[in-house]
Amino acid sequence: MEKLQSLPGKPEAILLPGHTPGNVAILLPDSGAIAVGDSFVSGHPISSKHGPQMLHTMYHHDPAAALSSALHMESLPANVILPGHGPALHMPLAEALSALQA
Repeated sequence: MEKLQSLPGKPEAILLPGHTPGNVAILLPDSGAIAVGDSFVSGHPISSKHGPQMLHTMYHHDPAAALSSALHMESLPANVILPGHGPALHMPLAEALSALQA
């Protein structure tokens, strides 16, 4: 993580096992953004939902760990969420995460 901190925006890697064993999100604290990849998404071709959601369980190495890891990001300071699938979300990260449990 030390090498990441020397990059512009001081990105922080956040370990989020579950989607894959080494899955991470990248927090950009200076811009209030987080790239969550497939930890959770805002849309997917096989989903009829729009907005924050978990991928179908078949896409996760460990679905329960994927959800648990995602929910542990609640206190991170981000208002722009960049998922691996679907459009960017412009909302508090905690609000997006609360939708994952619905």
